[in-house]
Amino acid sequence: MGSNYSLAFIGNALAIKGSGIPGTVLPPGDGIIPVTGAEFVSLGCGPAVITLRLRNGDEAMIDCDSGDQASAVTEPEEALPDVLPEGQQYVSAMTLQVMRGGKLLSALPVGKKAVISFIIPKGLAGRTFAIFFWDAEANDGLGAWKELQATVTGKGRVEVTVTFTGTFALGVK
Repeated sequence: MGSNYSLAFIGNALAIKGSGIPGTVLPPGDGIIPVTGAEFVSLGCGPAVITLRLRNGDEAMIDCDSGDQASAVTEPEEALPDVLPEGQQYVSAMTLQVMRGGKLLSALPVGKKAVISFIIPKGLAGRTFAIFFWDAEANDGLGAWKELQATVTGKGRVEVTVTFTGTFALGVK
């Protein structure tokens, strides 16, 4: 790196300022990066999986080498492209983006995956949860929520494994 770069820690992650890409962050040794904004994180291969942990504890766990960089952002209910399907109450949502060669990817490279993991809030344990993906191409380009095959873990989370990026929402009945 040249002298035009400076290093700073964001949480326990190392940020490279002046890298030409705003908010570039390298993962620490354990691969967990606390995300405080919309910064993109380097997906270099230190750990096999890079975990982007949002302030609310939700996570996106991405295989290394899925792209050059990734970003995960919490989405408030009012920022979603449409209301969740009938009977579903909003719990949380996030948008996962992955870049390779400066271009956003809609699909991860063959053989790569991401796990979208939402925390089950206190007071909602035992309820029926669903994770939805916003499919912008559905309904002749009008978009629609598509339910994904989610799993409730023994660690108080609802998770889904995907091979694509976009906006994901956790709903509860």
